[in-house]
Amino acid sequence: MRELTALIERRGRPDTIVSDNGTELTCNAILRWCSEHRIEWHYIASLT
Repeated sequence: MRELTALIERRGRPDTIVSDNGTELTCNAILRWCSEHRIEWHYIASLT
């Protein structure tokens, strides 16, 4: 989360982050971080 926090400090806070359903991006820690920074997280649909 340090890297994401540093990134928004340099580039500004986005309204939404879009990602795949990778296990590193689906944990409660990332969702908590988004809530704390008022950023919506949106998962893309897989093409199966």
